[in-house]
Amino acid sequence: MGGKAFAKPGANGTKALNIPRMPADVYKQMVEDITQKLEMLFHQTAVPRDAPGKVDYGDIDILVEGPLRAKDYESWELILALGAERYVRNGMTQSFAIPRPDYPDIYVQVDLELVHGDDAVAAVELFEWAKLMKGDSDLLQIIGVAHRSLGLTFNDKGLYLRIEEIEPHNRKESMVFLTRDPKEAIAFLGLNVFKWENGFQTEEELFNWVAKGRFFNRDFLNKRNKTSNDRQRLKKRGMYRRFVKEYMQTHPEAGTQGREQSRKDVVEQALAMFNGRYEYEEKMEKHTAVQKEDELWYLIKQRIPCKNESLRLAVRALKRWVDFFDGQPEIRRSADLGDRPKWTVEMSSIRRHGLEDEFLHVGHILAWVEENWEEVRKLEKARLALEKHSREAGKVREQL
Repeated sequence: MGGKAFAKPGANGTKALNIPRMPADVYKQMVEDITQKLEMLFHQTAVPRDAPGKVDYGDIDILVEGPLRAKDYESWELILALGAERYVRNGMTQSFAIPRPDYPDIYVQVDLELVHGDDAVAAVELFEWAKLMKGDSDLLQIIGVAHRSLGLTFNDKGLYLRIEEIEPHNRKESMVFLTRDPKEAIAFLGLNVFKWENGFQTEEELFNWVAKGRFFNRDFLNKRNKTSNDRQRLKKRGMYRRFVKEYMQTHPEAGTQGREQSRKDVVEQALAMFNGRYEYEEKMEKHTAVQKEDELWYLIKQRIPCKNESLRLAVRALKRWVDFFDGQPEIRRSADLGDRPKWTVEMSSIRRHGLEDEFLHVGHILAWVEENWEEVRKLEKARLALEKHSREAGKVREQL
């Protein structure tokens, strides 16, 4: 929160706190003291690596994982352990105002984030991943934006591949998990893992390291989606802004080396390295089936001479009152209100009727719809009328 969590008066009238930036020696001592206290409560604690060359600090960010006891992440336990005088919570991050030992009425803001997973193994993996995500200031902001157009996404759960065909329709469904191992992710990008592990002495050194990645291309960075999020990133993220506005301008050779790789190239390499092809193909198969079904219903709607609610009723009726036998549609004796199989799946028995061509089979189904949609709609209207009558009769019985 950048040391701003207590910059305004509290809800109960408590005054705003004075939390100035800390010099490096005060920061180092405070980190040491706080870490020792937290190590008594958690399996793992870590302070994400600072930006290279940083000389003062607005707050202290600490990651924790695995409370030793169930109550160890409760607010009151942490307030007591840290000697905090004020506290606020924002999701999984808790902020504490701790008095500075060298000055009266001056405080340090400590932001504590609990890393947790579905099980102990996942929690440990995510803890290592969080250190990459939170470390080196805006490093992951730079890497993420530079590789976004290639279909790669870094988030708090790991590195993901976005399937281009699915992304416009359902971004969440388009995501294929690749890894949450920091070294694997860095190696895949063609970046020097040993260099990252040992840290960077200067910002220029970090920028040079990023620009040597095998997928890094200045054209992709220049053509990034300049959304409101990107404008906010440029405004609020100093390292990111210096990389985009200064480093890339003064280093015209950065991101020009090697062969320009397409999104398709990167997808193939990612699936091969991380064994993600099964999930990728499963999602693509599901997406193709949905697209195929949507296309069929679009054609069906064109054959029904109705609009608005009347058309919607006709479509619902077709989905509830039509069954398929050996790939051929038939009107049911009663409506099926459950989750019906897709028509395109039930139509799959093409060869049995001499309709070898799928296009001809679709034409056959559309002709059947033209002949039968009105009868099916009448059945659904009658069912709805009976359902309404039953509800009203039930209300009368309740009143009696």
